[in-house]
Amino acid sequence: MKKKGLLGRIFGIINKIRGCFVADLPTVTMHPLFLAFCAFLIFTGGVYPVVSSIIAVVIHELGHSFEAYRRGYKLKKITLYPYGGVVDGENVSKEHMVTVAIAGPLANVVVALVCNSFRSVYPEAEFLTSLLNANVAVFAFNLLPAFPLDGARIITSLCKNEIKALKILRIVGIACSLALFIAFIFSAFGKINLTLGVIAIFLLAGSTTGTGREICARVVGLSPLVKNYRNGVEVRRVAVHQNSSLLKVQSMLKARSITEFLLVDDTGVTVDEFSENDLMTMSLSLPSDMPIGRALAKIRT
Repeated sequence: MKKKGLLGRIFGIINKIRGCFVADLPTVTMHPLFLAFCAFLIFTGGVYPVVSSIIAVVIHELGHSFEAYRRGYKLKKITLYPYGGVVDGENVSKEHMVTVAIAGPLANVVVALVCNSFRSVYPEAEFLTSLLNANVAVFAFNLLPAFPLDGARIITSLCKNEIKALKILRIVGIACSLALFIAFIFSAFGKINLTLGVIAIFLLAGSTTGTGREICARVVGLSPLVKNYRNGVEVRRVAVHQNSSLLKVQSMLKARSITEFLLVDDTGVTVDEFSENDLMTMSLSLPSDMPIGRALAKIRT
């Protein structure tokens, strides 16, 4: 109870400070995995590592939040996970994703440099060393090219086919989580490192469930319901072979146009037609490698 009270007071102070500067910035809450991580740090290393980790993760997420807020996005809440977090609010567009994604790690770099400067003046300050290490760890871990980390988001935003990139990065995320879990198991033969186990669980959960939500958001974000009609939207027609995969057809969507699809056979004869809304329905319920002809038949039966 005392530990929970300490964390509650820390977050109360963080949210009050946040409100003094920008009232519209999101509030900060903790996921159970983050609580477990803090409990582990308290059990193994005392208060300094816990406070340092909380500060480093909060700084990281506030870096994202400040950049998103500067770009005009409305944010509601930051939920902290070990070595990262999730910001609830409006989806960030592809054109702003790189700067928003990189703002978190850059915030950690700034704090780490400040801590290193103060360490030269106060070399025996244990908390400065702990805070420096925590910020470096959060910075380095989040730049891994594994979903849902910032490194993966940066890569995704630079790729032409975001959905395909997300699926590849999900595999990388799962592989990284398995590698961390194997390292955790081997650590049991010496001084067991529970941190590896907690991070492996976090990364696996984010890779398996978070990627699906991201893919849905990308498909929905390209649907006619959310296009910016005030700036004008082109209507275009595209012919696709009935054996083309859902993933291939998804890559033909464009944010600034509405695409009407003609389903054709080997000779180019039109056998059916479907809309972006039809494609969205198929994308959210059927495997991405399914031929578009079969997928269309399934949603119409």
